[in-house]
Amino acid sequence: MNSSNKVTDFPGPMKKGAIVNDQVPPQRYNYGNGGGGNMDNKDFVTHKEFDNAMHNIDKHFDHIDTKFAEQTLGLYKAMVSVGLGVIAILGFLITLVTFLK
Repeated sequence: MNSSNKVTDFPGPMKKGAIVNDQVPPQRYNYGNGGGGNMDNKDFVTHKEFDNAMHNIDKHFDHIDTKFAEQTLGLYKAMVSVGLGVIAILGFLITLVTFLK
C-alpha cells in the first residue's frame, strides 16, 4: 500500500471483505465495546431521530388501517345489500308462483 496517497493497488478481482496486505478490513459495527465510535457518522441515528422515524411509519400504518377498515365496511354493506336484494327477488318469485297456481 502506498502511504503517500493512501491508494491500494489490487492485483485482480477481490471478494468483499477480503484481507489485503495483512490488513483486516474495518468492521461496519463496533461489537462489544459499548457503542463507541463517531456518532457524526450517517450510519448511526439518535433516539430522537429514531422515534421520529417510527412515528412517521406509525402514521402511515394508521392511514392504511383506516382505509382498510373503510373498505371492509363498504364490502359488508354491499354484501348485505345484495343479500337483501336476492331475498326480495326470491320472495317476489314465490309470491308470483303461488298466485299463478
